[in-house]
Amino acid sequence: LDTSKVVIDDDQAPPKIEAGSADEQTALAAMEDLLADGSPSKAASADLKLMCLRGRKYDAARAAALLPDLLALIEELDLATPTPRLAADLASGKFVMTGATDGAGRKILWLRFRFHDPKVSSPKDFARAAATVMLHALRDADTARCGVAVLQDMTGLRMKNISPPTAKLMFGQVFPRLPVRLGEAGGD
Repeated sequence: LDTSKVVIDDDQAPPKIEAGSADEQTALAAMEDLLADGSPSKAASADLKLMCLRGRKYDAARAAALLPDLLALIEELDLATPTPRLAADLASGKFVMTGATDGAGRKILWLRFRFHDPKVSSPKDFARAAATVMLHALRDADTARCGVAVLQDMTGLRMKNISPPTAKLMFGQVFPRLPVRLGEAGGD
């Protein structure tokens, strides 16, 4: 399982720039300057640009590099088109926003693999549900700034719930293209 493209955030302190501040607008302008005129990235919504900027701790170059990848992921997973499978996966409770926040200000997302059935939900279906939940959480400015903590609940997990192709897709193609940073739970 290649996780080399996944951004690991060793410095889990929240960014010093506040959402909606003049500093944030300056960083957004710097990011905009790095986007090619006429590109889908340049035409992307301000919300997606800010997600990328906040998710990369206001590093304009890293945010500008991430945006086309995020747009490609949204298109590949067809996130603009709700499907009955997506509705069923979201209703299953396998990937849930808890509404809680940890001590570092990150929103807690709960992943319960015991509700995943690879015979029913393909790796792409799982990725679509996970990306939908994460992008929904990242609409909140503070969540985009501070990140998310994904709790993997292994209660009731059985071999029938495990899908190596799903893990490969998530760590190889999905997480690297979402405007989130992964870090260790617990810390110091």
